[in-house]
Amino acid sequence: MTRLKLTTLKTLTILAILPLAGHAYSQNDISLDMSRGWTRRDWFACEDVSKMSSDRHRMTIATDKSASLYWQVPTMKGPLPIDPNLDWVLECDRPPRGFAQEIADGPKTRTLIDLSDYRYFTWKWKVTNTIDDRQTIDDSGRIQKEGDDFAAKLGITILKKGSNDPRELSYVWMRSLPEEKVIVHERRILFWRFQYHRIVAQSGDADVGKWVSEARDLYADYKRIYPNEEPGKIVKIYVMSDSDNTGSSVAGTFADLAFRKGRPTSISRSE
Repeated sequence: MTRLKLTTLKTLTILAILPLAGHAYSQNDISLDMSRGWTRRDWFACEDVSKMSSDRHRMTIATDKSASLYWQVPTMKGPLPIDPNLDWVLECDRPPRGFAQEIADGPKTRTLIDLSDYRYFTWKWKVTNTIDDRQTIDDSGRIQKEGDDFAAKLGITILKKGSNDPRELSYVWMRSLPEEKVIVHERRILFWRFQYHRIVAQSGDADVGKWVSEARDLYADYKRIYPNEEPGKIVKIYVMSDSDNTGSSVAGTFADLAFRKGRPTSISRSE
């Protein structure tokens, strides 16, 4: 029984958008088909031991001391197909630098989902177990490498309005960190520093093995992290299970992902 949680690059070749069978679209909701349009990302050139299974409504990612995610560019007309023969796709690598900008500047930019129109996001998830998170963050709330694992994670990349600068909101299921806590993953590449914010959407073992429904106000969550900015178009969504750094095994299942115009009856609290 589902419980509704009441918490407060020119190197990129994009194929033509074709509506995919099985997608449910309406004026107010955009639902994602979990069996189509997803691209794999792992850290071992597609040789990671993680396993994925899916049907139209749900996707399960099982990791064993491993980590993998599946991502897509959601649009008003279904996922934006990515050329499967690109080197970085064949190697399960991350998109090249400038990917978000190329998507935003491309011919299909008008079909991208704008957060100002679809500010709410709902989904269901469940996990087989949680991961020990005693070493996940340091005293400042920064994620430490040795604890950088999550039983389930869902992320959405949004462009800062009026620019091609990507921002990411992600939601994680933790064992003991309190719900609504924001933790930060920091990456450094040469002279650049990137920060990725994770919001603890679900915490604890009480609902392990059960479906939990989530409803987020993406605009409120964005403004919580970037108070001096306005969000624009959505250029990526991903789902992930991650257990490599802690040497754990876990499976996360995601279902009924949908962007919505109307406010759900119950919505998570954002502060």
